[in-house]
Amino acid sequence: MPKIRIKPDAHINKTLNFSQVDVDKYVKSCLHDACELIRDYARVHHEYEDNPARQAREGHKGLTRAIKYRVLRRAKSEYGFVGEVYIDEKIAPYGRYQLYGTKDHGPVVAPALRFFSDRFGSWFSLKQVSGIKADNFLQKALDDNRLEVTEIFRRRWEEMMNGKL
Repeated sequence: MPKIRIKPDAHINKTLNFSQVDVDKYVKSCLHDACELIRDYARVHHEYEDNPARQAREGHKGLTRAIKYRVLRRAKSEYGFVGEVYIDEKIAPYGRYQLYGTKDHGPVVAPALRFFSDRFGSWFSLKQVSGIKADNFLQKALDDNRLEVTEIFRRRWEEMMNGKL
């Protein structure tokens, strides 16, 4: 197993030895905390409002509950570990459309959106249905918390240098 030797300053005669296990533990804990921070921020700051009647009936919060994260080890990747914040489409299959929108498909002519009005005694139809506006709240969560993520990595690095990790 490879070891990393770090000499913190030229005037300090102290050499720190870290094994690959130590570095993996450092990276994994940093990614775990950073992904958790971004997930929690995204859960609070997305613009999609879940239907309260559906929440009461089904007992969940839909899109809010579907925002999850995972830290994966990529053996064949140059990065080693990868932190991923994602929307679980089993819980909220519409989450992809909230992120990327449906505007690219253009307006939809929908003959099913016809209704009869008793008041006017005639049929009405909606000629075009506009798409969902894209709201990449996961990217916004990362952008808004970039300094905090950097601070997590810096703080953990100092803990590792002081032997507290």
